[in-house]
Amino acid sequence: MEFEDLKKIWDNQNQKYMYTIDETALGKSMKLKKDKGIRMLNWMEWMLITVKLVVGGALIFKELFESDSNPFVYLFGGLLLISAGYLYMQRRQRLSQPYDFESNMLGDLNHAIESARYKAKISYMMLLYWIPISIITLSALYFDGESLIKIGLTGLFFIVIFFAGRWEHYSCHVARKRKLESIKDKLLTD
Repeated sequence: MEFEDLKKIWDNQNQKYMYTIDETALGKSMKLKKDKGIRMLNWMEWMLITVKLVVGGALIFKELFESDSNPFVYLFGGLLLISAGYLYMQRRQRLSQPYDFESNMLGDLNHAIESARYKAKISYMMLLYWIPISIITLSALYFDGESLIKIGLTGLFFIVIFFAGRWEHYSCHVARKRKLESIKDKLLTD
């Protein structure tokens, strides 16, 4: 919504200026929010699927040619490939669901809320996914005979990344969903 879309009017009852917005401009803003959410969700899904397929496949392929292969690397690569398949299936299921969003401002807002909800769900899944990745990686380092300092620093790195991911989940994805829901509540109560 652009600042130019606001209109200043005088409220005789309260003896002060009020600002209003044109319903067409608000509808356009809701459509832009919906379209942006869909674009970001598609990009997020494809990026995660692609990275997991490439890294998981590369790890398994590389380990096949190692003389002293580490079983945790196979486990890690397999976990990446399985999670890429799971994300792809979730994407197909999401796209095949018939959403009954009306083609008006409220329908666009509901669609934007649904996209934000799904994006927050993926973000949370990736946050939980970080725990087995950490355990497998630390086990692989231990299995390879790495020093305790290296294992400890890697563990600290995983802890920091987990809390950074948690912050990102709540301050970006969940906050966006809540913001859209509060806009919907304001529209329905006024």
